[in-house]
Amino acid sequence: MTKGIVTFASLLSLLSLTACGGGSGSSGGASGQTNTPDPAEVVDPGPATGQFPDSAMWSGRANYRTISSDFKNQITKVAHGPDGSVCYTYAQSAADNTWKSKLECLAPQGDLLFSKEQDGLTAFKDIAFTPLGNLITVGLQPVGPELPANPERNYVVLSKFSMQGDILAQTRLVDAPDAADLIEYDVNDDGTITSFPITDLYYANNPTLPNNALLSLNVEANSVYLLAYTYGIKVYAMNLNLSQSWDHQVMPTHFAMWRRVRPLHARIAVSEGDDRIAVAFETKDAFIPVYDQHFGRMLQQSNHNEGDNDEDIAVTLLTTQGQYLDTLLLDKQFDESLGGVVVQNGEIWVGGDAAVQKPGGGVERDFFLAEFSPDGSLRNYNLIDHKQNEVAIDFQALDIGKFLFAGATGAADGVTAGLLLQVTNEAKKLRFTEFRTDQSAHIPAASPIGNNQILFGMVYEQGNTNLICGADGARCNGKSVIGVAGQ
Repeated sequence: MTKGIVTFASLLSLLSLTACGGGSGSSGGASGQTNTPDPAEVVDPGPATGQFPDSAMWSGRANYRTISSDFKNQITKVAHGPDGSVCYTYAQSAADNTWKSKLECLAPQGDLLFSKEQDGLTAFKDIAFTPLGNLITVGLQPVGPELPANPERNYVVLSKFSMQGDILAQTRLVDAPDAADLIEYDVNDDGTITSFPITDLYYANNPTLPNNALLSLNVEANSVYLLAYTYGIKVYAMNLNLSQSWDHQVMPTHFAMWRRVRPLHARIAVSEGDDRIAVAFETKDAFIPVYDQHFGRMLQQSNHNEGDNDEDIAVTLLTTQGQYLDTLLLDKQFDESLGGVVVQNGEIWVGGDAAVQKPGGGVERDFFLAEFSPDGSLRNYNLIDHKQNEVAIDFQALDIGKFLFAGATGAADGVTAGLLLQVTNEAKKLRFTEFRTDQSAHIPAASPIGNNQILFGMVYEQGNTNLICGADGARCNGKSVIGVAGQ
């Protein structure tokens, strides 16, 4: 865990706010359901400021600012370096309604270190700092005239930047597929499995991906780990100079991975001390036989299989040298969506949100926290009901026995608020921060700084901010902020 402290003390447009209240809760109830604490006071936004106060502050204070832009923008990733520097990526619209991917890095005092910009929405998919303070990025680069029939295919490009913006290393991902890599599976209505070869996933020895394919980075010690939707779901390991050492497929290609509006998500966690890599990925009951057929091994199932085609979560465990250990299946009675995965002292923790049938009728989404013991058995599964329809976009460890959910929560008035929620390993709520506007907000990216601060990026829509999007002078709502909670 990096020791750098982000102050944001001299950031332009800085807004410092004092907490209006706090929250704490106790665990109990059937099926591990946690009780909601007394609600903290919610402070409505001020008049037409473009910024807003928040409630139940992490520890009494938060600082944040809007990302400078006259047009719509959507922050996607945040990261902090060992010296306290901060980098973030976002997509920004232009007057002609096209989009650009942007990367910006700030010094601990808030000064801009460097900025990079590329056309399209996918140039920067993820970012992570090395122990020496350089920045690793991964993104998509459109193919050239060598693939004229595939205009929406992209190469995977990894880059290493200094904090002066110099490119220290850059490479395209290399992976020459074998026959097993180029099989795609589909499941028919009667449950039978159809497989067929595919040819549009690569050019020469380079994978080529659609725009919505997932790419995720994890830097641990002297290694870079990339989770990518290339030939199915694969993990790639490389050194800090981006030279590849091994790769491992954890799920074969099937149509639901990235050929639909909402691709199935996946997350990666690495613990060098435990010699463990955990790859958590969403799947469906219908695709469990696909896994069995492709790899020739059965998934180890947890209890309470719901017996339908709802979404479940599988976790594949590897050593840090890429050797396969096990695949676990979180197959409860709920329809689960993945927020993230953590490896801690040999245990595997999975956090996300699940569709839960409420006693009074109707279905709402609550957070869930699942714990697998080192032997692969499901030790605990708890639901966390904060308010209404929680969405877990991110889930990370804060400290031993403490975890962070980042995303959004609803309310009786239908307004969605950005949410940071800290819980114990027993799913007891400790502290939370809500960011509320007159329309909606969500937190797509968060990064713990030590045990007391959270760097976060948030996207909000606020109808009374006079933002102009487009040459026709039309007003729009989408804007982003970057900030630190817990100062």
